[in-house]
Amino acid sequence: MTTLIQALLLAGIFSTAIVSAYAQTVNEIGNSVVMDLYARYNWITEHCGTDKLQPAFYCSGIIIRTTGTGDYDHWDPSPHSITSGGVSFSYIRADVLGGVYGVSDVHGFLLDAPEKMAAGKLKPTVLCYFPRDASSSHRSGEGGCGEENGDLYSRPCDTLGIHSAAEWYQNMVDHKTMCGFNLKDPKIATEVFHQGILTSKYIEASVIKNSKGFTGWNELILKAWTPGAPGKLPIQAFFYAPWKGDERLAYAGRKTAMLDQKKYFEKTGVFVPVIEITVPRSVNEGSFKFSYHLDDQTIQP
Repeated sequence: MTTLIQALLLAGIFSTAIVSAYAQTVNEIGNSVVMDLYARYNWITEHCGTDKLQPAFYCSGIIIRTTGTGDYDHWDPSPHSITSGGVSFSYIRADVLGGVYGVSDVHGFLLDAPEKMAAGKLKPTVLCYFPRDASSSHRSGEGGCGEENGDLYSRPCDTLGIHSAAEWYQNMVDHKTMCGFNLKDPKIATEVFHQGILTSKYIEASVIKNSKGFTGWNELILKAWTPGAPGKLPIQAFFYAPWKGDERLAYAGRKTAMLDQKKYFEKTGVFVPVIEITVPRSVNEGSFKFSYHLDDQTIQP
């Protein structure tokens, strides 16, 4: 599907002035998304909501998913996710150490902040949080939130009597494994997630002490949604993340993000911008960077 404006452009009968105004409108949308991403990325808080009872991911930080390849729409749960009942995302914020889940898959999408999602949009149900790569595809339980390959100490943290960041880190040091923070109980999810975020200071200290560069990624596992309803998903942007030193991967990521944008527009009639993300690969590379480029957009409103 092409818009009327695109058809006129292809026909060569659209004036330069109209093209300029049209590009400005598109740029406003893309740039406003970038501004919102920076605001959420840099907003450090323990809770959200006027009652301060919602977990921090409701209003701060960014919920992001990289997508691989397969014969399904990338914004839908993968076949494995449908089977397990959980979809793996990452949570990025200025004070959270780590990269993006499946960082070698250099494309994906970002969700709008749950607190700001429009009526009719599907609000995500968050099942659990792992401060590092959880290998969730090898874990039991709903969504891959349970134990890994039968390891007792990799069970959900609350079942092990682990309730703080310090206790989580000590369990990892003692048993070389990782438990996950259970976020299914709304009465305690806010504090539980806050403790999950606080693990970053322990992980960073360990990374620096052991002179390790890349810190991996965290996993925020959401309950799988029913495929086939793209218009209900709160997708704020598609993204690609250029892989330093590998132009082939960088090109493939950008191309896939642009194709996802086009396909999403054809199915919903909704324009979602493509954003470039620069991912820090080590504790010394600073923060995530977000940018919008007009020439990354294949479909425009």
